[in-house]
Amino acid sequence: AEALEAFNEAIELDSSEPAIWNNIGEAQLRLEQFEEASDSFTKALEIDEAYAPAWFGKARALVLQGYVDDALAACQHVLDLCDADDPIFTATHE
Repeated sequence: AEALEAFNEAIELDSSEPAIWNNIGEAQLRLEQFEEASDSFTKALEIDEAYAPAWFGKARALVLQGYVDDALAACQHVLDLCDADDPIFTATHE
């Protein structure tokens, strides 16, 4: 919750940075705010539609809401944007 507050303060300073919206989405996922997370990832993608981490986050948020087909479409965007050795495929999340 503290991280989400910090990211919300950062967004007040610069709402045009997709990484901030992505981080908000990640924090919302951890808080099980799946719909809000999906919205935050969408905001990141409205700024930069080629921002692969937001597509990956959006896919996770969508599948957790039961929107499997939409999640698969978001995953396809990640595959289209990244090489197989991209860190997004090798990173581990704890």
